[in-house]
Parts: sequence; C-alpha cells; structure tokens
Amino acid sequence: MKWLDNLPIRTKLTFITVLSCTISLFLASTVMITYDNHTYRKQKQKEITAQAEILATRMVASLEFEDPAAAQEYLNPFAINPEIAAAAVYTAKGKLFASYSRSGIRTAPAVSEEKGKYYKKNELIVFWPVLHKQRQVGSVYLHAIIEPLISRATRYSGIAFLALIASLIITLPIAMRIHYAIANPVYARSLIEASLDPMVTINPEGTITDVNAATIKVIGKSRLELVGTDFFRYFTEPNKARESYEQVFANGFVTDYPIIIWRSDGSLTPVLFNASVYKDESGKVLGVFAAARDVTAQKQAEKEIRLHAVALQTANQELEAFSYSVSHDLRTPLRAIDGFSQAVLEDYSEKLDDQGKNYLQRIRSATQRMGQLIDDMLDLSNISRVEMRHATVNLSALASDVVLELQNNEPNHIVECQIESGLTTVGDDSLLRIALSNLLGNAWKYSGKTNKPIVKFGMKQDSNGKKEFFVSDNGVGFDMAYADKLFCAFQRLHSISEFPGTGVGLAIVQRVIHRHGGSIRGEGVLGQGATFYFSLPE
Repeated sequence: MKWLDNLPIRTKLTFITVLSCTISLFLASTVMITYDNHTYRKQKQKEITAQAEILATRMVASLEFEDPAAAQEYLNPFAINPEIAAAAVYTAKGKLFASYSRSGIRTAPAVSEEKGKYYKKNELIVFWPVLHKQRQVGSVYLHAIIEPLISRATRYSGIAFLALIASLIITLPIAMRIHYAIANPVYARSLIEASLDPMVTINPEGTITDVNAATIKVIGKSRLELVGTDFFRYFTEPNKARESYEQVFANGFVTDYPIIIWRSDGSLTPVLFNASVYKDESGKVLGVFAAARDVTAQKQAEKEIRLHAVALQTANQELEAFSYSVSHDLRTPLRAIDGFSQAVLEDYSEKLDDQGKNYLQRIRSATQRMGQLIDDMLDLSNISRVEMRHATVNLSALASDVVLELQNNEPNHIVECQIESGLTTVGDDSLLRIALSNLLGNAWKYSGKTNKPIVKFGMKQDSNGKKEFFVSDNGVGFDMAYADKLFCAFQRLHSISEFPGTGVGLAIVQRVIHRHGGSIRGEGVLGQGATFYFSLPE
C-alpha cells in the first residue's frame, strides 16, 4: 500500500470511504446469500418431504389392493410442479409399482434404495415409507430439482452491485464535501509544516492566521503569540512589508521581495518574501499564503565572493606584472647569453677547440630552449585570461591550415594527412586554432620516425552517442599507465633527445577545451600510435 502514501489526503479519504462501503456491502451480501441458501434448502427439504408424506398416505389403498393404475393417477399431477423431476411408488419388497418422470429427466430407479432423504448437488431425493397399521406396505420416491446456488448467488450479486452503485451515487458527493472540510485544514497544516522556510497564512486584514515551526524559530515567538497579531510588525520596515502585501492582492502574487525580519531578541534576518493569494471554491480570496527564504547565508556568500573577486583581481594584476617581467626582463639576459655565445663561436672559432665549441653550442641550445619554455608558459597563462568570442568555427578548415603550415616548415617530412571535411562547432576561433596546432603538431612530431606516417582528424560518436572530435597518428604512442600525466605541464613521456619540446602543449590544449566547457582524453599504445579525443558543447 506504499502507493497510497503519495496520494492527496482528500483522495485517501474518498478511497477509504468507497473501499469501506464496498467491503461492507460485499460482506453483507455474502452473509445474506449464504443464509438464504441454507434456509432455501431447508425449506425445500421440508416441502418435498411433506409432499412425499402426503403421497405415502394416499398410496396405502393402491398398494393393499395391488392397483397400479390408481397409484399412477396420484403421480400424474406432479406434471404441473416444475420442481418434481421424477416420482415413484414401490412395494414392500422394493419393486417398482408405479412411476412418473419429466421429459428429458432420468427415470426413477427400478428398486427402492431406502435411503431416506438427501441432496445430490442440486437435486433433492426423498424415499418415504408407506405405513398401514404400523406396518410398511411400500415406499414412495420423489426426485426434485433445486435452483443451483450459483444461480441464486449471481442474482443476489447483481442486486448487491446495483445497491453499491446506488449507495455510492448517494453517499459519494456527501462524503467528498465532508472530506473537503476535513482535508483542507489538515492539508494546509501539513503543507506549511513540511517547509524548512518560514511560512504563514494571513487574512485580508493582514492578521496572521497560521504559522509553521520555521516561522516560530526565525521570529522567536510561539504559535499562540503569533496567530492573531499584525503581520507587518515583525519587519524592520513595516510600511515596506505592507506595500508587498498590497502588491500580492493587486497582482495575485509577489516574488523575491527583499525585506528584513526583526527577531524578538533584536537580531535581524534578511529574507526574500514570496506570496500569493488563495481562494475558496467560488473564487473568493480568503487570504495570502506567504513564504520567506532566509538569505543570511547567501548574503554572507555574496560578501565572500566579493572579497575573493578583489583578491583574484589583485592576483591577476600581479600575474600580469609577473608575465610582463618574464616576457621582457628574463628574455634580455637570455638573448645576451645566446648572442655572445654566437659571437664567440664566430669571432674566436680558430682559438677554440672542439670541446669549447661544443660547450658554446650547448649553451646556445639551452638558452633557446629556455626562451621557448618562457613562451609556452606565457601562452599557458594567457589561455585562461584571454576574452573568448564565440562563433561558428570550421574545424576542418582550421586543421587544413595547420597541416599546410607544418608541411611548409618541414617540406622533407612526408606525412599522409586525412582531414574529414565539414566539421564545425561553436567556440573561439583563435583558441581552437591553438588547440589544433598543438594536437596536430604532436601527431606530426611523434609519427616522424614511422615509415609511412599517417595523421588523421575527424569526428565520431562515443558509446553514449556523444559527438567527439579526434586527432590520431600511427607514431610511437605512449603507455596508458602514465595517461594521468598527459595534460600536466612539463610532464613528458618521451625524452628531449628523442623528441624536442617543453611538455606544455597538451596542458594548453586541455585549458582551451575546458574554457569551452568541453572535455579531452587520450588513448595510446606503445609503438602503435596515439589518439586524442575532445568534445565541445553543441
């Protein structure tokens, strides 16, 4: 009966009324049918037995004078009695003397069974002795057909069903009116008590008619103290509260009306006031149903957000200052180191041995790599701060431009590039170009040592039907055991001697995709290539 818990209380009461009436009428009908059947069979047994006794009295002379014709005359009138199916008279020795049977009904037995009276399904059989001077001179037999129990039960069930319909037609409207009177106050009480927010009902004059436990807690007064008092007196601005109340009657409702409750202990509780009128069945306004959402925590959260925003703005300013310092102050000494190293190599080449030249070349390589690292760090930092401009972006065209640039930069590196056409999305064109440049650049780089390198860009659907773009290659791949390090800055799964780079490219890609509200993942097998899937909100 758990389904009954979710029904409205009026429906529950109506259901209980109908169920009670149905059960009561069913039990009454069952008792009536059972009792009627019992009395009916008893009555029929008495009637047939009386007829058998009367017939036995009349058969004395016929049996004594051995006159079957006279006995037959007494049996023939049973033809007008529809209940008697067969009748017979037997001699003292049990032999058939005279008999009668209705057409289509089995005839009387040839020999008297001397069994008294008994029921056989819907048949009543009576054997009655014929006595003369305390001596049995024969017996009579009556076979009666009794109306079946199921037939009587069906008839009474029909009567009971009609009685049930009639009783429901008469009592249901009355019950529903009573239920409405009972359920409405109960439902209203359970409704306002179920809320964690303060809730009150107010009459048209502005007097509180009911409150819930949350209201008692917020105001700090009992229900008896609150009911019957002026609703507006519990606010720091009574006139503003009255204006909101008048607005409810004017518009039928008011939503998120900011106001402050004045607690009995003097403390204040900021709330958002929501209210609407409620009416009776005729449409007459009975009052206002009001709820107040405590926004103390929200106000505190807004204050903390403002403080965090100021702190974040300060941090961003410091980060911008740091970025400026990195992009200018640190580049200057790096360029000086690289430039002077190159000058030494060019101007004093004859005075340096091979080892010295090698040292200078390594210094230049390190400074150039550090310069590239600074550029990547700045790119990674700028991805989070750049303002996004959403528009329809042709990813297939972007991928083709990136591949063309890669081919121009490395004309001797022959790669088969397969780019699916017509792939579009909505996003920031410049940021998505950066993401594709890094993904396709990695695929180009890590497939460089393959005999027939293949780089693919396309789109497929995952097992949930979600659209995913992908960039794949048949290069060196990677061990999936280290997949959690793929998108971490400066984390490399291959040494610099094998493949140059700073380890920031995939971190930049992830930041771009996340700024679009999408997701990215990578799959790879050592020696068989890698595939990176990314999805963007449609």
